[in-house]
Amino acid sequence: SYYKQALAIYEAVYQDHPQLARVLNRIGRSLSHIGQYPAGVEYTIRSLAMQKRLYGEEDHPATAQALCYVGYALTNAGQYTEAVAYFEQG
Repeated sequence: SYYKQALAIYEAVYQDHPQLARVLNRIGRSLSHIGQYPAGVEYTIRSLAMQKRLYGEEDHPATAQALCYVGYALTNAGQYTEAVAYFEQG
């Protein structure tokens, strides 16, 4: 996919970068939308981890948004209890 091509390029250029975190999130969301829930969750968690490295553990809009996207991915996967925990943090 084009997202995975973009991911390869960003990973070759950057270690941690906001655009790389966005690509990871978009891949995760896309995978969730087509029913590949475990992979979708994995990518959104990778995006969240990068957002935390970029912006810290404290309140930041990008981190809050990433927490919610993990919650959505977990909801799509039917992991509702885990999803609520992410939504409550976001």
